Amino acid sequence: VYGATQKLQTFIDALSNWYVRRSRERFWSAGWNDDKAGALFTLYDVLVETSKLIAPFTPFFAETMYQNLVIGLEREEETTPEESVHLTSFPKPNLAEIDEDLSSRIQIVRAVVSLGLQARTQAKQRVRQPLRSAKIIAESAEARAAITRHEEMIREELNVLGVEVITGAQVRELVDYVIKPSFRALGQRGLGKEAQQIKAVMAKTSVEDIAAMHTELGKTGKITVSGIELTAADLEISFTTKEGFAAAGAQVGVVVLETKLDEELLDLGLVRELLNRLQNARKEMELDYTDRILVTISGSPRVRRVLVAHRDAMMTEVLAVEIAIAEIADSAEIDVDGEMVKLSVIRAPR
Repeated sequence: VYGATQKLQTFIDALSNWYVRRSRERFWSAGWNDDKAGALFTLYDVLVETSKLIAPFTPFFAETMYQNLVIGLEREEETTPEESVHLTSFPKPNLAEIDEDLSSRIQIVRAVVSLGLQARTQAKQRVRQPLRSAKIIAESAEARAAITRHEEMIREELNVLGVEVITGAQVRELVDYVIKPSFRALGQRGLGKEAQQIKAVMAKTSVEDIAAMHTELGKTGKITVSGIELTAADLEISFTTKEGFAAAGAQVGVVVLETKLDEELLDLGLVRELLNRLQNARKEMELDYTDRILVTISGSPRVRRVLVAHRDAMMTEVLAVEIAIAEIADSAEIDVDGEMVKLSVIRAPR
C-alpha cells in the first residue's frame, strides 16, 4: 500500500506543479482553439482516471471527484457511465501512448530546474527575483539536447533572463569542485583504512584534476583513486563558487546561477512582487479564473516607472482590463519589495 501511494503522490505532484501550472496560459486563452481544447480534455481524462486510481485509498474523496466529473456532466453520447467510481474497472496502462523521448527530456529538464532552485536557496535569492543567467554544464549529449530544446521552459522555471550550456572548462571559471571520500560509505565497503589514504591523495590533487574527476564521474559513474574504484555514493561532492555565482550539481550536470543584481533585475523583481499581490487580491475576492479586473496603483516614482514599462504584460498576467496609476485615498499602504504601495482591485463589469 505504501509503495503504491508514494507513486500516486509523485504523480499528482507532477500533475499539479508541472502540467497544470505550466498550462495555465492554455487554459485561460481567449476563445476556443485546438490547443486549449487539447489542454482541457487531457486534464479532464487524467482527473477521471486519477479518481479511479485513488479509489482504493481515499474512497470518499475519489467518489466526490467522480460524481463531479462524470455523473454531474451533461453528455451527448448514448453510453451511460457507471454510477459510482467503485463500480468502474481499475485503469490499465496503455503503453502505446507513452512518449518515451518526451518523458526522458522532461525528466532531465526537471532535474536541471531542481538544481537551479537549490542554487537559488544557497544564494538566498527568492524565486520571484529574476537573475541574469543560468549556465549549465550537462554530462551527456542527451542532457545537452534536452536543455537546448527546452531552454525557454528552463528559463521561465528558474526566472532567469538567459540560459547557456557551457563546457567543463568554462564552468571551472565560475566554480571549484570539492570531492572528499565518504568515510561512512567506504567503511560499509570495508575500506575504512583506505579512506584516510584517499583523503590524503585528494587533498594534494590540483583543482583542474579534481574537476576532471567530476567530469569522469558524470560520464562513467566512477573514478579510480590510489587503485580503488569509487562511485558517486562513495564520495561527498560540493562546490566552492566564485563571487557573484551560486551552483548546485548532480548526475545530470551542474547549474551555475549569476546572482549579482542590477537596476534592471531589481525592477523586474518589483514587477513580480506586484503581480503576486494582485493575484492574492484575486484569490481573496474569490474571483472566477475568467473574471477581469480593474486595478489602480499608487506609489513612488520608481513604482510608477516600473508600471509604465511593464503595464501591458502585467495586465495580461492578472487578466486586468486596465491598470491605472493614480492616487488612492482610502487604502492602506503595503510593503512591496521595499516600496510602499497602495492597491485597489475591483471586478470589471462583464
